[in-house]
Amino acid sequence: MGSSFEKTTLPFIRGLGSRLAAWVDHHDHDRHVDYVDDPRFVLTTKAQHGACPELVTPEIVKAAGPIDTVAMHLDLDGLYSGAKWVLGGVEPYPGADADARAVDTVACYQSPSSTVDFRPSRFVSIDGFTSKKIELLQCFQSQTNIRQYLEPDFVLATARYWSRFSSGSESCEPLEIIRDVDDLSVQSRSRPVVNRRTQAGSAT
Repeated sequence: MGSSFEKTTLPFIRGLGSRLAAWVDHHDHDRHVDYVDDPRFVLTTKAQHGACPELVTPEIVKAAGPIDTVAMHLDLDGLYSGAKWVLGGVEPYPGADADARAVDTVACYQSPSSTVDFRPSRFVSIDGFTSKKIELLQCFQSQTNIRQYLEPDFVLATARYWSRFSSGSESCEPLEIIRDVDDLSVQSRSRPVVNRRTQAGSAT
C-alpha cells in the first residue's frame, strides 16, 4: 500500500472482490485501519516486521484455502513471500526470512573517506556505544595514528554533532538511505529520505 494506493491498489482490491483470498503487507499506510476487520488482510508496519516473508505463516496459508494465483512484488522480499506461500508457509531454506529482512534496507554510513557529498537522512542513536566504537577504532592504529579525524575526541564530537538532527539522543550515527524499507531509527526533521547512490559513503 504505497503512494499509488488510490490509483492502483484500491481498484485492484475492489476488482478482485471476493476472489481475494489474502493480502499480506508490511508497508506503512494510513489506510490499514480500513481493513482491520477483514481477516483476509494481514497488515503491519515496517517497524513491526522488516520484511513480508515472515508474515506468510502456515496458519495464514491454510486459512486462505486453495488459490490459483499468487501476486507479489518482484524484489527479493516479494519472491521469498511467494515462495513461502507456494510451500505452505515454510521458508524455501532455513534463514530465508532473516535474509529478506537483511537486504531490504540499504544504507551508507559516514566512512573516514566520506566527502561533502555525503547526505544522511537517517540518524541512529549510538548512546551507550560510543566507548565501544572508539575501542574498535583503536584496532586500526596504522590509520588512527596519522588521521586527526579518527582521534577519540573528534569521533565523539562528530557523533554529538549529528545528534542535532534527532530527538532524545546525545550521539548519533548518520546514514544515507539508498533503499528504505524498515524504519530503524529517528527520521531527519529537515531532509527527506534520499533514494540515490553516491560515492560519498560506504554501503552496509
